[in-house]
Amino acid sequence: RLNYFVSFITSPIVSTGLPYGERKVKTSDGSTLSIPNTIRLLQHAEIIRMYTKHMEQIGETSKIISKSVAYGILKMCSATKRHPLTCVDYYMADGADAFEDIDDILNTLQGMALLDADMAKLWKFNVAQSRLYLKTDFRMHLKIDSHCIDHCYVHSLSDLSNEEFQYNGKQHAHTVRCPRCEMMDSCFNEIKSLIGNLNDNMKDGDVSKKTVAEMVIRMEQNVERIMEMKKHLVRAGYTDLERTRLINELNDGEAFVTMDFAQKFLPMYKWESQSKYFGKRGMSWHIVHVIAKIKGHYVQHSMVHVLRTKKQDNHSVVQMLDQVLRDLQLMNITGVHLRADNAGAYHSLGTIASIPHLSEERKVKVLSLSFSEAQNGKSSCDRVAAQVKRKLRDYVSLGKNIITEDNMFEAIAQCGLKGLSVYLVKVKREETEKLENDLVKSLHPKTMNGISGFGHFEFNGTTVRVWKMYGIGEGKPFENLSGFTREFEEEEDEGGFLASMESAKKDEAYIKNGDEPKMFWTGYLTSKGKADEEPDDVDEVDQHGEETQGDLVDGGLFTCNECGVRFINYGNLLRHLDIGKHKIRPEKINLYDCALKLYKQKLEGIQTHNNTLKEV
Repeated sequence: RLNYFVSFITSPIVSTGLPYGERKVKTSDGSTLSIPNTIRLLQHAEIIRMYTKHMEQIGETSKIISKSVAYGILKMCSATKRHPLTCVDYYMADGADAFEDIDDILNTLQGMALLDADMAKLWKFNVAQSRLYLKTDFRMHLKIDSHCIDHCYVHSLSDLSNEEFQYNGKQHAHTVRCPRCEMMDSCFNEIKSLIGNLNDNMKDGDVSKKTVAEMVIRMEQNVERIMEMKKHLVRAGYTDLERTRLINELNDGEAFVTMDFAQKFLPMYKWESQSKYFGKRGMSWHIVHVIAKIKGHYVQHSMVHVLRTKKQDNHSVVQMLDQVLRDLQLMNITGVHLRADNAGAYHSLGTIASIPHLSEERKVKVLSLSFSEAQNGKSSCDRVAAQVKRKLRDYVSLGKNIITEDNMFEAIAQCGLKGLSVYLVKVKREETEKLENDLVKSLHPKTMNGISGFGHFEFNGTTVRVWKMYGIGEGKPFENLSGFTREFEEEEDEGGFLASMESAKKDEAYIKNGDEPKMFWTGYLTSKGKADEEPDDVDEVDQHGEETQGDLVDGGLFTCNECGVRFINYGNLLRHLDIGKHKIRPEKINLYDCALKLYKQKLEGIQTHNNTLKEV
């Protein structure tokens, strides 16, 4: 009875096997057992109903196990649960849809008797392997100057039509082929060739002609979407390397500044009637996260701007950046690297042309402005926004309302988050839209053709040199930048841990003495001796994917939600999150011994009995 139930829950109608990942589980005697990871497609109640119905249909009602036992086995023999996702990377979403559509095409061809079962099985396996490869190992194989052409950053990101953005460094030969990339290309070409031949050989009156003709178009579109996904992974990997490089190369008195508009905050009430629930209008707020190097140590600070405006444009960004540079100058910061996403408020001529003048006025040199790959996230700003939102919900739980910018400012100012300052500000604008447009027209250069494709800007006085991807090519210079510089029309209030010359002196003294700063900065790393060091060896995985002993910290209190690595010190977790290098590990679980062993055998396909379900 138990044997048949385990066979049922490991059948394709209930679960889908993953060709990677393991779950380490403990038996009742304390020993550890590794089982392959799977995805369970159905809810437990639905699985039990299907199992009961199936047993009744085959006349084996005497072998039906009780519901309580069935629920217990499903709970212990757990698998990854499938969840819907929201706000996902649209490149990855399109690529995933394309892989699923190719699988659907193969199923349709097999159902129409136009594709034999063995070839369909082989192609489905290759498609699944290709999808898995792009989602996992592909980014690990990418290198600056790989000898494999599919894995070479400088080759993939060079612009063959423009010498200014072509790689001109040390040359290397591409003498190696990636078997998994080749397998993917070969599989797609074979499927396209089959569908094309079927379409060409069918007569116009054939009932299947229209379906196959549609498959030709669908297959072309699917391959294109998958290639866009692959390009996106290359660009995202390179921009992440650039971010890591800039942070690692910070000199004393320099900072790395990440900027992002948070999602507009909807009003919250302690008692919310139905009439108040509908028709809400969000409040604009902006996050700035700063990583700085002071006296040889990394420190950090966050700034929140609550804006009395609904527009999120370059006028808002220029004025916020002016205030950020003012505060950093008070904290003895002499140079900054800026980073933002590809929103038009940042990636616009008005913002870029204004930076040299902001830099000169505030006596803080803006060294560079770089942009993350679209849909690749801002990491540190997103985490600060999540922390602040948690505090805002707590504020409402105390019986208070957040319905205006003043309420929101007060809630953040009272939240007590360490290393956070908050500002309530009014953005200055011209009196009419015409005057605003005239201001933009006064910029020099008048245009910066291709600005949306430039990913890195390096400033030197009033000259900026641009790259599509930093370090690939000599870049293109633009001179005599003439932007606009304006302070906030009104900085109504400020709170939290504020910048001042006194704060700078005290924090530097704390850092010099080996203590954690308390006035403006907060520790980017916790202070610890050699005995307390925790290796963050997520990348130190051998070719067989085995975890290093340093990852398995039994006493770790702080856990990374993205990959499960645990740390004893909170500062080490923050450092791990900011670096952004994760390795997904399956969750550890406990199972009934008997069900566990059968479950492991079924998943590995090492059975001595027939694992197929009986037909009705």
